[in-house]
Amino acid sequence: MVLTVVLQRQDTNLLHRSIPSSKSDHRNIAMLSGLLAVVAIAYCIVSHYLRKNPQPWMRCPSNRSSHQISDASPSQLRAMRCKHISHRGGAGEQLENTMDAFDYAASLGTDMFELDCHITNDGYVVIAHDNNLLRTCGKDILISDTNYSDLPPLLPNQRLDFNHDYEFRARQDADRKIILLEDLFIRHPEMPMNIDIKRHDSILISKTLSLIQKYKRERITVWGNGGDKLNRFIASHDPDYTIGRLFSLRDILVVLFSYHIGLLPFISLHAEYFEIPMCSMFIEQRKTFPARAGSPVLRFVLRVMDYMLTNQGLLDHLRARGVVTYFFVLNYEHEWQRAMEVGATGIMTDFPAKLKTWLKHNQF
Repeated sequence: MVLTVVLQRQDTNLLHRSIPSSKSDHRNIAMLSGLLAVVAIAYCIVSHYLRKNPQPWMRCPSNRSSHQISDASPSQLRAMRCKHISHRGGAGEQLENTMDAFDYAASLGTDMFELDCHITNDGYVVIAHDNNLLRTCGKDILISDTNYSDLPPLLPNQRLDFNHDYEFRARQDADRKIILLEDLFIRHPEMPMNIDIKRHDSILISKTLSLIQKYKRERITVWGNGGDKLNRFIASHDPDYTIGRLFSLRDILVVLFSYHIGLLPFISLHAEYFEIPMCSMFIEQRKTFPARAGSPVLRFVLRVMDYMLTNQGLLDHLRARGVVTYFFVLNYEHEWQRAMEVGATGIMTDFPAKLKTWLKHNQF
C-alpha cells in the first residue's frame, strides 16, 4: 500500500515536470513571436534601404577592384554604358555579321557591335550565329566540321530572328563572306564589342580570349552566353575578371526574383552586363514567335516577366552597383520608348539607322 502511494506521487511529479505550465508556454511563444517580428521588420527596413541606396561594397568584383571604392561614382565605373547597339551589325539594314554590316553600323556612330562566334575545323574563330549553315548559307553543314576556306557565302536574303515577317535583301555586289573575328578587331580597334560565344568549346574560348588580349580589347569587350553552364565555363578562362561578363539566363532569374522579395541587396553579383529581352515583344509578335507565345498561360507568364524585368527600381539598383542593362532585340519605336523610360542603359536593334534617328529626335 505504502509502495503504491509512493509510486503514484513520483508519477505525478514526473508528469508535472514534463508538461510546462500554461503561462510559461504562452510567455515563450510570445517572446519567440516578438523576436521574429523584430527580425522581419529589421530585414524589411535594411532591404528597402539597400535596394534604394546600394553601397560601394555591393558592386560587382571588377568594379570594386578597379576603382577606389570611396571615390568611385556610377559614371566612373568600369562597365561600358553604350546606348546604341547594332545586333549582328544591324541585320535589318545589312547582311548579318558581315564586314559590310559592321562598317555600316560604325559609319552611323553606333556605340557597340553585337556578334556571335564559332570555330572552324581548322581553328579559325569566325563571326556567325548558327553552327549549322542551312539557314544562313543554304548548306546543311557545320562550321565546326568545315575548314575556313571551304565555308560557303551567305545567302543574299535573310529573315530576321526577331521579326520573322521581315526579310533583308542584300544588293547584288554585297560582300557575303563569313568573316574572321580577328579581321573585325583589326578593322575596328576602338569599337566596343559584345561577343556571344555559341559553343561549349575550350579551343573557341581560349582563342577568342587570346585575340582579345592580343589587340588589348579587355576594357572594351564583353563576352558570355545565356546558358549558365557555358557562361561559367567562359568565366573560368578569365579568373582575374579582365573582360566584362554577361549574366546567364539563370543569373537573370535569380536577380529578378531576389529583387522582388528583397534579397538582392544581400547577393553578390558576378557580372556587369544585364542583357534582357522585353517580353512584351513575344506577345505582340505572335506570328514571329508562335511556339513561344501561343498559349494563354504562356502569354500570362510573359506579361508577369515583362512587368518584373521593366521595373525601374530594379534597373536603378543594378546601375548603382555598376551593372548596365541592355534590352534586346528591339525593332519598334514604342519598344525603344519604353526601354528608355524605365532606365535602360542601351538598346540592341536590327535597325541601327532607324534607332539612331529616333534617339536624336527624342533627345535621349
